[in-house]
Amino acid sequence: MAKVYELLSRQLIGLGSDTIFGLVGSGNFFLAESLVTHGAKFVAARHEAGALAMADAWARLTQKVGICTVHMGPGFTNIITPLVEAAKARTPLLVLTADVSTGAVTSTFAIDIDALATASGAIPERLWKNSTATQDLVRAYRRARYERRPVVFVMPQDIQAAESTAAVIAPEDNAYFSVIPDRSILEKIVSLVRDSRHPLILAGRGSVLAGARAGLEKLAEAIGALLATTANAHGLFAGNPWSIGIAGGFSSPGAVELFRQADLILAFGASLTVWTRRHGRLFPESCPIVQIDLDPAALHRQYPVTLACVGDARATAEALLELLPDKPVGQWRTPSTLQFIQEHSWINTPFEDASTENTIDPRTLSLFLEQNLPPDRILVLDSGHFMAYPVMYLSVPDEKGFVFTQALQSIGFGLPNAIGAAIAYPDRLTIAATGDGGLLLSLSELETVARYRLPILIVVYNDAAYGAEVHHFAPMGWPTSTVQFPDTNIAELARALGMHAFTVRTQRDLESLREALSDRSCYPMLLDAKVNPAVRGGEWFDLAFEGH
Repeated sequence: MAKVYELLSRQLIGLGSDTIFGLVGSGNFFLAESLVTHGAKFVAARHEAGALAMADAWARLTQKVGICTVHMGPGFTNIITPLVEAAKARTPLLVLTADVSTGAVTSTFAIDIDALATASGAIPERLWKNSTATQDLVRAYRRARYERRPVVFVMPQDIQAAESTAAVIAPEDNAYFSVIPDRSILEKIVSLVRDSRHPLILAGRGSVLAGARAGLEKLAEAIGALLATTANAHGLFAGNPWSIGIAGGFSSPGAVELFRQADLILAFGASLTVWTRRHGRLFPESCPIVQIDLDPAALHRQYPVTLACVGDARATAEALLELLPDKPVGQWRTPSTLQFIQEHSWINTPFEDASTENTIDPRTLSLFLEQNLPPDRILVLDSGHFMAYPVMYLSVPDEKGFVFTQALQSIGFGLPNAIGAAIAYPDRLTIAATGDGGLLLSLSELETVARYRLPILIVVYNDAAYGAEVHHFAPMGWPTSTVQFPDTNIAELARALGMHAFTVRTQRDLESLREALSDRSCYPMLLDAKVNPAVRGGEWFDLAFEGH
């Protein structure tokens, strides 16, 4: 006989959940304390939205079910925005939320959690009674894991505190997803490959989840294809000389030129959004597109492709290899193409430095960071006008080196996402690239960074504005006083919390930081970079607002 909250904590530990993010109130206090007692690492956030965003990033990088716990009532309503982001992104999360006791319909905390969860795109599950406590929890956990969606597990207080004889259920790891299309479909793909001279393999997040890098690289070599990724799979082909980077708004001008020469796109685990396709202008109109995805609902959803089939990215790539001719059929992998790729990366694309006496060009800042930060890193990107510059100039070592929570296009997730990333991989330097708007929106979590002394570099591209709105509406003749603000001394805020923090206005300021940036004991660190607000995002920025 044990308290239900005790059984729930044992069950979570038994399922392998050793890291919990959350904010504790009276409704989830006993569960949280019990989890810590049983050996779980509890990461205490300062805001519930931050806690869920941390769990989201942690889950994306570790490919495990992220766990977040919050109080009832406002504790739950505070997580709605990051919950919608996670639902749109299909992140496997288990949200343990308290609820009022059974029948407490007049409690000020009483809300329809199930309805709010459903409206957010999450799956509501519930702790029904003390005798089924562990069964209820395991069911919710499995749904999060196998359906790859956030599950909100509602825990009434009276049932949490009840006694139960329910047994902890042993974990089962017997689910496999190695789905291969029928041979007839594979042969259709091979036929398209044989007719192609400039094939390109485009890998999305589904390829990351499938561990498909090796298989896709072998397939690309066999058919003479170039390689590219969506933004969410950035880093998957890091170091491969035939990779041309991200497809979409973040593509370099040289990469765009190559994309427009493609005569076959093999998209593995990629949803083919308007951003990836540059609103239909990245690939030639006549270019056939084959979409391979484990989720049938993803096929044709964003774009009517030439051929769509259900399949695991790695298994399908390996199956195609067995049917291909011995010699590559493509004609793209030539010394001249390789030289073009190398010479036309963002790093080698020239720009005119627009730094002034008091502001730094965001491109100059980003390029300096690329040259002076350790390569074993995780780049976490917030949203805003600045967001392309870190992607353009800061390389990542692999698919675990990039966090991009932009399914909802909200600002303010960058800092808590970085905390989740740093907890997942503390041996790497996590770079949180954010604007002043996003940083100030999540300012409470700056204390969390300082409290845990996390290996994080926070780079604030500070233009004292919501720069995206300024650069979008000002050219139309609109005043922008509502989206511009007095300069904020963000470095001073960080120093008040005990962090190393520096204000950057010039190249000289950057040069003075070389030693500190190379000293791991100086982290966490914040750079309040006063960027030149006149530097406007390029084509990617216009694409972002197209069809907004």
